[in-house]
Formats: sequence, structure tokens, C-alpha cells
Amino acid sequence: MRILLTNDDGIDAPGIAALFDAIQGMGEVRVVAPADSQSAASHGITFHRPLMMREAQPNPRMRGIAVEGRPADCVKLAARALWQEWYGPGARPDLVVSGMNAGANVGINVIYSGTVAAAVEGAFLGIPSIAVSLHLGTPGRAHFARAAEIARAAIESGRVVVPLGR
Repeated sequence: MRILLTNDDGIDAPGIAALFDAIQGMGEVRVVAPADSQSAASHGITFHRPLMMREAQPNPRMRGIAVEGRPADCVKLAARALWQEWYGPGARPDLVVSGMNAGANVGINVIYSGTVAAAVEGAFLGIPSIAVSLHLGTPGRAHFARAAEIARAAIESGRVVVPLGR
């Protein structure tokens, strides 16, 4: 399985690193994420300026592509261009995992969430997708690694990945 991992908190965020570590072994994980925080970017896309990207290695375990754009841009770019470059014509991710957002995406927050928008963009493209967020609770006590383990279990159960628009 080829997995696209993205987020809205930026490629350097602790949540995406925790998810990267947790989903290793599920398949080949490719990271394409915003170069910096795009929290509350909703489903915005970039079209008034060039969409720039660069290779990044935010930590010793994870390398990826940092995009000067929004979360939906990252999914579009990966699914429509990078995947074909990496795997050949017609290739696309088998799964989009977006997150892990630092903060709960519940209620009205889903309207503004770039994390949710990235997963929705994957679903619009017919790719099974999931958005993962973590309620932070007590300041300074975010349990990203444990939450990422739970996310992996949910993904592996197959009950939460719902391909929309198929």
C-alpha cells in the first residue's frame, strides 16, 4: 500500500512525525505537507502564485516534500503530479492520512480545519482518506505517539476509512 501523509500544522509538526512513525510497516509512506502551519486554512487552494515545493527532512526518521501552499494543495499536487513522477502514469495513493492535528477537530471546527480539508480533497479524488486530530487537554501533555497508535489501529480496522464519491 502507498500512503500519502499530510497535515495542516506543517511538515515540522510533532503530530505528523508521530503518525509517520506509527504507520510505518503499513506500506510505503510519502510525506507531502505544508512548509509551515496552515491551521484553519479550510479548503483553500493556491492559484494566484506559483506553488513552490522543496525536499525536507524535519527529523532523522522522516523525509518529505514541503509545499508553500495549503493542505488541499498538498493532496492535489501529490495525487495529480508527484505520484505519477514517483510511480508512473496513472499512479495515485492508496490512502490519504491527514494529521495529526494539534487540537480537536469537532463540531464547527471541521468547517475551518485544513486537516479535514486535506482528507476531503483525497476523498474528492476517489482516494480513501482519514483525518486525525488530538484533543490537547492539559497544556504540555500532548500524547501524540499514543494517539498515533490508536489512529493506526482505526485505519487497520477498515471501519473508519470511507471512500466518498465512489
